[in-house]
Amino acid sequence: MLFGKSARRYHRFKDSFGGRIEYLGSSYPCLVQDISPRGLYLVSGAPVNTGDRMRVDLHISQDARFSCVIEIRQVTSDGLSAEIVDIADADAGVLNGRIHEHYSAVRLAKAKAAGAVKV
Repeated sequence: MLFGKSARRYHRFKDSFGGRIEYLGSSYPCLVQDISPRGLYLVSGAPVNTGDRMRVDLHISQDARFSCVIEIRQVTSDGLSAEIVDIADADAGVLNGRIHEHYSAVRLAKAKAAGAVKV
């Protein structure tokens, strides 16, 4: 392993989309505030603790959604930090598409700022 368990290999980036947490037979709304290929930070009123696992169904847009199982890594008064511990290939494709879209937009903005691309 190149990185220790506490080291972050992937940096999260700001994003915002809604979804639902399915936990202990109940469903709670949530709002994702940032994502990475391996985790997310979200806000929800779900009564969870560090180490709890649950399914989330997230709606990136009207046409794009994905589901995964997360494990809560940290609970603060501001939100929940979670690691994605199980995700189907098709759902990972949707998540990775969103991440690719973000980084493509960042690269384009940098190129425009550097004058390498004319608008």
